[in-house]
Amino acid sequence: FNLETESNVVTKGGIVRINGRCKISDEVFCNNFLLRYYLNNGLLEPDQTTDEGDFTLEWAVPFEYGKDKANFTVKYSGTGAYLPHEESVTISVETFDVDISISELKTSKVELGEPINVSAAVRNLGLKNVSNVSVEFKVSGRLLDKAFISGLKPGEEKPVSFEWLPNHEDYYYIKLIIVAKDDQNPSNNIF
Repeated sequence: FNLETESNVVTKGGIVRINGRCKISDEVFCNNFLLRYYLNNGLLEPDQTTDEGDFTLEWAVPFEYGKDKANFTVKYSGTGAYLPHEESVTISVETFDVDISISELKTSKVELGEPINVSAAVRNLGLKNVSNVSVEFKVSGRLLDKAFISGLKPGEEKPVSFEWLPNHEDYYYIKLIIVAKDDQNPSNNIF
């Protein structure tokens, strides 16, 4: 299968992508073969290869995932003509003492002349309590507002929301940015 991952390390809330190509020989690919994906020996989902034998597995690491590794196995059961085959790859799941993330960005329906509500979830993925977390609300690079969260326990999630009234019709780029002291994983601080 020649399994490849974009990274051998992921954090909670991150995405694992595993790509592969099923080949019968150097020139012949597995066309539309049924594959099964397993995570830590439990069936995730079945899938089929493309006509060129390619396949991709994407898995979002749940915030509640309690292990430091994730073992993925791709299995082909075989047929009378083709032998069974399986390959595995292991990804490390990192956990930090301080790791604040932002996710689930949502906006209300956009109508000219009406305020837009922008909301998201801020979660403590780390092992320690954190305090004084701020979330900056930017539109097309301009800071319009900030929200403050006094504290978050490990695993705790709190909502933030902002209201904004565009002054003319245009394309706007909305960005929410977490500012948290000692955050060890800034890669999940911008949405």
